Amino acid sequence: MNLPEGIALGSFVVGTLGFMYKMTQDVAEIRKQVTNDMQHISEEEAKKRARVYERIDEIKRQDDEKFTHKDVCKVTHEGIASRLTEIAADVKTLIRNKSDKG
Repeated sequence: MNLPEGIALGSFVVGTLGFMYKMTQDVAEIRKQVTNDMQHISEEEAKKRARVYERIDEIKRQDDEKFTHKDVCKVTHEGIASRLTEIAADVKTLIRNKSDKG
């Protein structure tokens, strides 16, 4: 091998190694940026999700304040039904008493 061929081959090897080193550094930097971006996006999405759940909880609280539970309605309606039955019996008694007097 001649000196010029050796210098050319050596330059090629040094250039290739330099290029590979630079690419490795660039890839590491890009990976670092992507990781930071993904972490930032993940944190933002977590905040958005948390806000959605807060809003759902607010709506549930408002519904609990506005609406009566089914069990309470059932007890109330049963009480009203029994009182209406008593009132109907009292009205029938009053009508009978009036017709007996009249």
